[in-house]
Amino acid sequence: MPKKILLVEDQAILAMTESRMIEKHGYTVVTAFTGEQAVAIVENDQDIDLILMDINLGRGMDGTEAAQSILQKRLLPIIFLSSYTDPEVVQKTETITAYGYVVKNTGETVLINAIKMAYRLYNSFKKEQESETRFRSMVENSPDPMFIHIDFKLVYLNPAAIHLLGASSEEELIGMSVLDRIDEAFHENAKLRIKRMYSTHKAMSNRIEQQYIRLDGSKVWVEVSGIPIHYQDSIGILTTVRDINERKIKEQLLRESRENLRITLNSIGDAVISTNIDGRVVRMNPVAEQLTGWKLEEARGKDLEEVFIIMDGSTREKSVNPVKHVLHSGRTVGLNNHTILVSRNGAEHQIADSAAPIKDSSDTISGVVLVFRDVTEEYRKARELEESRDFLDAVFSSIQDGVSVLDTDLTIKYANPVMEKWHQEKMPVIGRKCFRAFHDTDSECKACPSLRCMESGKAEMDVLQQYSETEKRNNWIEVYSYPFREKDTGKIRGVIEFVRDITERKNAEKRLLNAVEEKELLMKELNHRVKNNLAIISSLLQIETSRLGSDIDLSDIISRIDAIRIIHEKLYQSDKITHIKLKDYIQDLLETVFSSFSDRTITIHNDIENILVPTKPAVSLGLIINEIAVNAIKHGFKKDIKAEFSVSLDRNSNNNEEEEYLLTLSNTGAPFPEDVDIHNPRSLGLQLVTTLCDQLDGSLSLQKSPYPVFQVRFRIEEGTHLQAG
Repeated sequence: MPKKILLVEDQAILAMTESRMIEKHGYTVVTAFTGEQAVAIVENDQDIDLILMDINLGRGMDGTEAAQSILQKRLLPIIFLSSYTDPEVVQKTETITAYGYVVKNTGETVLINAIKMAYRLYNSFKKEQESETRFRSMVENSPDPMFIHIDFKLVYLNPAAIHLLGASSEEELIGMSVLDRIDEAFHENAKLRIKRMYSTHKAMSNRIEQQYIRLDGSKVWVEVSGIPIHYQDSIGILTTVRDINERKIKEQLLRESRENLRITLNSIGDAVISTNIDGRVVRMNPVAEQLTGWKLEEARGKDLEEVFIIMDGSTREKSVNPVKHVLHSGRTVGLNNHTILVSRNGAEHQIADSAAPIKDSSDTISGVVLVFRDVTEEYRKARELEESRDFLDAVFSSIQDGVSVLDTDLTIKYANPVMEKWHQEKMPVIGRKCFRAFHDTDSECKACPSLRCMESGKAEMDVLQQYSETEKRNNWIEVYSYPFREKDTGKIRGVIEFVRDITERKNAEKRLLNAVEEKELLMKELNHRVKNNLAIISSLLQIETSRLGSDIDLSDIISRIDAIRIIHEKLYQSDKITHIKLKDYIQDLLETVFSSFSDRTITIHNDIENILVPTKPAVSLGLIINEIAVNAIKHGFKKDIKAEFSVSLDRNSNNNEEEEYLLTLSNTGAPFPEDVDIHNPRSLGLQLVTTLCDQLDGSLSLQKSPYPVFQVRFRIEEGTHLQAG
């Protein structure tokens, strides 16, 4: 059975052409002219298995809206068709599950290959869904708790996770923030990991420990890992949990036991080495063992200089052992700054603190106690802090916008080089109020975004004019203010201002407005040229008709070209480039048709208000009127009856968003043949009339006798109603 494709195209002639093209390749094609028709066809025809969707469908829902409505009911591959390549048009389709975007008129090969590719992708997608079903079954039956959250909101939990969190059903947890189930002490780390997974799209395979909060308020220790996954058309985080509560309890008991032992054996946390009067090691606590690399059993009785090797961190020269100073002076001796302890294994530790004499009750020195601590990490952090400050200064210096840091009373604490350059005549600016240094005023600015920022606690921005002393002109600036807070209390400490010169952008906006006016002039010139070209084509066809005589009749083609030519002539003459005056257009059209193709005088009764009509429906109406007028010349008017042609337009206002219009056309003369079915016509002219009525989403009726009266009932889409001329 051939695959069935739904073609959604509001242009009837294009739809006919594209249908035949696709059917040549063995597909069955069903056509819809509106988004609403497309939705109805998909609901009623289960054999539809692919959709070719035009984006711009005229009145009613457009292609993207129709696609969204269809995908809510059925999962089908959709290929978007459009004449537009503008980013704005393409972007409208990006939020919709589509299988291609084909620009019209790119050729039969491109379209057919796009259809084949869409079928392949759709089949691959269905296999992926089956794989997802198997994966879900594995998750559901996993003994480890697993859940998914999107934007921190729980959207799925397997039975093990529901049980872990103390719920009786998934509904008790769905929609809840995952942070509500994590102890607050772990929030920051959890948020950082989740945000990192969203930004990198990579798993956090290393497990971390957290405490989860059950619904009854009790807490349980867990070990978690996460991975980003696609779920419900969004990116979510699949979290795998391992219950380690029992292990943590045992670890806590072990830690308490070790801590009690450590406290018993060691009164302080620093490294401690004691020597006798000869400077030989007597005792070492575990910290000293760790830093020196010696066990007490190995170091006992050895000379301190063999175990405790120190050197000057600046000169790398060996330092004098402090024990000798203490034994000689009898006083406490502090180590020099940047003293490095070289461990037995060659590792180096930055250390600090002192050596003191051990005295007995008679104040006699019996030995020395050396107390020291590893300050390597402190030195490293100090260096990192200094490097961080240098880095931030380099970052702010490289930013091409002005950056300043203000405290809560608007005193400038920092200004980057760009800001200093802008205000070089007022340097130095540090320590001054921003309104004095930057805006040359003695009071706070009325529209100050930094004040609003400190009041709201949120980022604020404003666009201001500022006089530049350097350039001697008013410049436009864009000011963004961001609050910065104390980490522990959250209290606002000040704001960071980013200032961007947008003078050139403002000038560009002005140039753009001028370009729009120029575009309208170009459109008028384009309509003028199209009108002239169509007039030339019409004239050439008339010349050819005269040359061929009665051998061939090109009058129908000439009249249709004239109908379109007059549209462009009216657009050129109009102040509006998208609308024409209907009464004037119809009058010129009928006069042109009757004067060109009839030798007798035909009276025109034009009972239409001179209202403005959008060009698209105007073309359809003009072609309909042209066909009926030509038909009247050829078959309607009688020699013994005065030739008259009447046209009127009535408006039927109602409570709907759209207004309905009734176009009535009639001519004197012979009645319309009874054997002609206007809904199943054989002649090209009547086929064109019925097709154009469908394009207008209208209906056609005909009174055949005593003389023909055609009535076309149609609506104009919302936003393009007929307007008073």
